[in-house]
Amino acid sequence: MDGWKKIPYFLRYSNCDTEHLPFYKKVLVKTPTYDKSGQAVHPDILVQNESPFYVLAFTPYPATNDYYENPSVLVSDDGLHFHEEKKNLNPLAPAPETDHNDDPDIALHGGVYYLVYYYYY
Repeated sequence: MDGWKKIPYFLRYSNCDTEHLPFYKKVLVKTPTYDKSGQAVHPDILVQNESPFYVLAFTPYPATNDYYENPSVLVSDDGLHFHEEKKNLNPLAPAPETDHNDDPDIALHGGVYYLVYYYYY
């Protein structure tokens, strides 16, 4: 639970409304995945001052099957309900022939989103 306590300190620098977020209790956040499992790992979230206020980069990992572990992005305006910004956007990088792509990190600079991830070939 220590990680949950650090979140409000980070979010206080954002103009988005975070008062409704339940920082000190566990909440199941559904992550729609392109493989339909809803199982996600390696989350990285970007909090910004305009809609979408939350941009979540992650990789699906259904039943530890790394074939599906490829970068995906979801958006939310409330930090609890996420969806694809555009239908069939995910995965952002398709699975390579022999492995998978993982560990995405997302950033915004000059109005452009950047996604960095491990790419295997």
